[in-house]
Amino acid sequence: MAALVESADRIFAARSDRPMAIIGGLAVTCRCRTMARATADIDAVTGPDGAFGIVSDLGAEELADALEHRRPHSDETTVDVDGRSVHLAVKDGRLIVDDVTIDVIDTHELAPADLEGLDAKQQLFMASHRWALESAQPVRLRVAHRSPDGDVLFDHATLAVATPAALVAMKLHSLQDRKLARPEKAASDTEDLYRLLHEHDTGGLVADAVAEAPYGLPELVLDAAGRMLVSDSLARLRSLRVDGGPSASAIGAADFEFVASEFVDRLSEQIGIEGR
Repeated sequence: MAALVESADRIFAARSDRPMAIIGGLAVTCRCRTMARATADIDAVTGPDGAFGIVSDLGAEELADALEHRRPHSDETTVDVDGRSVHLAVKDGRLIVDDVTIDVIDTHELAPADLEGLDAKQQLFMASHRWALESAQPVRLRVAHRSPDGDVLFDHATLAVATPAALVAMKLHSLQDRKLARPEKAASDTEDLYRLLHEHDTGGLVADAVAEAPYGLPELVLDAAGRMLVSDSLARLRSLRVDGGPSASAIGAADFEFVASEFVDRLSEQIGIEGR
């Protein structure tokens, strides 16, 4: 975790004048106090320049060229960021910073025409990731780790992190997009959704935030949550039991169904009040 935070901090330092936000497992760890979300890489959302822009901002023009032209072989270099030496590599189109893989999703401002011709799942992907970038909030992280000689050290970083509401919207897309060959990922998505709603939807706060979201997200999220979390709750619970870890399998059926139905009912009510 310390390595993830340190790598993320170096990227943010290089892109201080460009929008970027942490999403995925690291963001869930930041937002949920009742779980330690295991993750080995960093997921981020940024503007239309994507990973190419990150590498360019870090001063690695040759790597940027490798990304832009999707060269199949590996490229690597070392750059200086605020007096710190940072090792960069591009392998199979993926960016690696100090041995930490960073998956970058690029977004752009959305007009209604941009979503025309797309199905609901595709619209949810585009809209939720753009909203995650636009609504991200700064979070100060403090990570404890041990030095090689055994001393306890603390790393500090302030990073823009997706809000719980935006994470719920993105997780509802990824849950639909999981392949049968990776059932454990569907279980982790389901657990993430439960934890985010259980901790942050008290009084309908997450539902209220989604109800105010742009790009048609209120209806898209309501449709996905109703199908995936309420109508298909038995499949979600089976996934937690069979494919999830100890913390996932410990989630009770009554608790899961209550949290899911409360979120869907509140969002449905808010959309009706808003006249959407």
